[in-house]
Amino acid sequence: MAVKILTSADIHIGRASSSSTDGKNLTTREAWQRMVTWAIRENVDAVVLAGDIVDQANKYFEAVSALEDGLNKLDEAGIIVLMVSGNHDFDVLPSILKNHSFKNVYLLGENGSWDFETIELNGVSIQFTGWSFPSLHYKSDPLINFPKEKVDGNAVTVGLIHGDFTDAESSYAPLKINSMSGKGVNVWVMGHIHKPEQFNSTNPLIYYPGSPQALSAKEKGEHGATLLTIENDKRINTRHIPLSTIRYEEIEIDITGCTEEDEIKAKLIGESDSYLKKEITRHEYLEHLSFDILLTGSQKDLPKLERWMESWDINEFLRNKEGLQISIRKVTHQCTASVTNLESLKDEPSPAGLLAQAIIDLEAGENSAFIDSLRKEALSSLRSLNSHSTYLPIRDTEKIEQIDEDDINQLLLQECNRLLSQLIQTKAEG
Repeated sequence: MAVKILTSADIHIGRASSSSTDGKNLTTREAWQRMVTWAIRENVDAVVLAGDIVDQANKYFEAVSALEDGLNKLDEAGIIVLMVSGNHDFDVLPSILKNHSFKNVYLLGENGSWDFETIELNGVSIQFTGWSFPSLHYKSDPLINFPKEKVDGNAVTVGLIHGDFTDAESSYAPLKINSMSGKGVNVWVMGHIHKPEQFNSTNPLIYYPGSPQALSAKEKGEHGATLLTIENDKRINTRHIPLSTIRYEEIEIDITGCTEEDEIKAKLIGESDSYLKKEITRHEYLEHLSFDILLTGSQKDLPKLERWMESWDINEFLRNKEGLQISIRKVTHQCTASVTNLESLKDEPSPAGLLAQAIIDLEAGENSAFIDSLRKEALSSLRSLNSHSTYLPIRDTEKIEQIDEDDINQLLLQECNRLLSQLIQTKAEG
């Protein structure tokens, strides 16, 4: 009989999805309850949680009681739970386990050490190893001090770790594929990144199961947990288990050649409806779909397009999908100015030439003194806006999306195209 292990991370119990819907079933507390129910219903052998189970800002309120309730249910069902703490719950998880008596719940790697726990499941020897955050930040690779000699070569070894696989300079335990390989570990289950993603398919298998509930519009796609199956012959398979009640998506629609407002609206309605029918698969928990519409392509008069967009009631673009609550979060554009001679225009000693050069540089990922000055001014303005006291309540729950350099460059590119389009239109009308 195969061993079934439900793996997850970044539940952030205490938070909720940042959606404009009625809020029903959007909390991570409910996502945790769904995960527990699914694990018991499907008779899994173990549940693995790779950190940030409890949200830092809410850890001493509803989050702790919800976590305790779920652990009690899994414990009573005889399901083993193994976990490590992340940067958000480095202090609360040890506290919970010290104050409660669970038969089958293990916290691995407390205080930044490496722990090993070998358990026989369905005739297969599984060795679990894990490392937990000792503090809010950890700037070194935890694998540097991994005790390879403790790995049992006769068992299937599953590693649990919370860390950043995407940034070598991260303050949250930067991880590298070369340091995770060659340790004798068969599977690494990671936490910290909310998007489900697999980096290595074998020797070892390395993946983020992602957060079980999509928390913001930046967390696009289907969210849930990952079922890790280990066969008696030690073959390893994974399967995504959708659990999130909300799904965020973005639909790109090319409006090149559309010159009238009604023509653009018709294309927007038709293509978004087609996307919903072809790309969105219902599952038992999905209740809400929130999507952004991004208009792309080239337009002759960008200021006119933006005036049209300002007058739109985005609800008129919605179509029903058999009980699924659908909302459009926003309609934006990244259209470029319809300029056929951008290369020659950049050589003109004029505002249009300066903008043409900036557009070429931004599209090529190049920098210039002009672009750098614009970027610094934009960053200063946005940071000042985000730090305003008006946004304090939502900033404390981390629902303000952080602006990075790519976001700034895209804003600058859009503004340069808009201004160039306006200059060209003014010149043509004059």
